[in-house]
Amino acid sequence: MDVLDDQGFRLDGRRANELRQMRCHVGAVAEGDGSAYLEQGLTEVLAVVYGPTEGGRVRTRADRAVVECRVVDRNATPADRRPQEYAQLLKKVFETVVIGAHYPNSKIFIVCEVIANEGGLLATCINACSMALMHAGVPMLDFVAACSLTCYNDQPLLDVNHQEEVVAQLPRMTLALLVHDKTVALSELSCRAHADLVEAMLEQGKQGCMQVWNVLDKQLRAQFSSIIRAQHVADHV
Repeated sequence: MDVLDDQGFRLDGRRANELRQMRCHVGAVAEGDGSAYLEQGLTEVLAVVYGPTEGGRVRTRADRAVVECRVVDRNATPADRRPQEYAQLLKKVFETVVIGAHYPNSKIFIVCEVIANEGGLLATCINACSMALMHAGVPMLDFVAACSLTCYNDQPLLDVNHQEEVVAQLPRMTLALLVHDKTVALSELSCRAHADLVEAMLEQGKQGCMQVWNVLDKQLRAQFSSIIRAQHVADHV
């Protein structure tokens, strides 16, 4: 399968450095303390944040909040370990980003529901969780933006779709970035690759993460402005 044609177009018509269309909606559901729905191409995810609350049965820490994550994918088979693996990666990312010292002896529980998976699922989950935490008012060191990518004939391709994911010999990476200081929060590589190739993918992936952030930032600003205006009107009725 030719992932990139002679004119530089991918199977879905995008250029190598183009993202899929993105659409987000914060406050997508009434449950929880914050939520966000995100579409990246045909991949759809709903993230809901509960807390910070008292620890309950979860083992807490006296100095900071504990972050727990769960990924629910009803289309996954019982043998598919990716939901559990993704939950652990989400926990790894957000435990380092959430300012947990503000909430000692408490927990923050993030549930990420996979509605449709057409590629780049882990990156979409990270982006949705970042927005849900922001909507919940949980203090973070920075917003985390994530992007998936692969490499074909030494050409990095941003925001991988399902057709590109199933090409077995291609290396795939999910990169998560703190958008203001450019610190890498996660770099997950699907297979071993030459160091020069990994470096090229990292550099292109950082650009992809910033593209993701630019899109989400505009949509989030517009939505939060609408929420504030609606609240202002309600207060004066």
